[in-house]
Order: sequence, then structure tokens, then C-alpha cells
Amino acid sequence: MGTKELKWLAAHPEVQEQYLGEYIAIAGEKLVAHGKDFKKVFDQVQKSGLEAIIHKARRLDKGLVVCSRAARWIGPSNETGNQ
Repeated sequence: MGTKELKWLAAHPEVQEQYLGEYIAIAGEKLVAHGKDFKKVFDQVQKSGLEAIIHKARRLDKGLVVCSRAARWIGPSNETGNQ
């Protein structure tokens, strides 16, 4: 998982521009979620049951940041203890 999504992302630079600064989740050849909050995008992907990569859209001269479905949220804990 991931090669198809990365190829799709490379073939659609307009997605990078449209969602600049946001996290975008790609499953297969489809954008399935986006937003400025990584955890919210991650949760949307988890709830959908899809296997997706999550990438922070940035200027095309910057590197990729990719997160697979197997990743676990690591960040500030919330008051409810849910992760």
C-alpha cells in the first residue's frame, strides 16, 4: 500500500496547491479526507475503514511526509484519554 497513492499524488500537483498546508488522505486514486488537524484527518480515515496515506500538502519543492494506516496517533494526549 502506498505506491499507487504516491503515484496519484505526483500526477496531481493541483491537489498540493489546493490544500496547501493541510493534511490530505489518499486511498487508491482518490482524496478521501483533508484538514489542518492531523488527528482529525487520521480519525476520519480510521472511521472510513480505508487504507490511506496521509500527507501534509506543501510546496512541491519540499519533501513528502507520509503516514500509513498502521500508524498510531502520537501527540498531546486529550482529556478523555482516547488516542
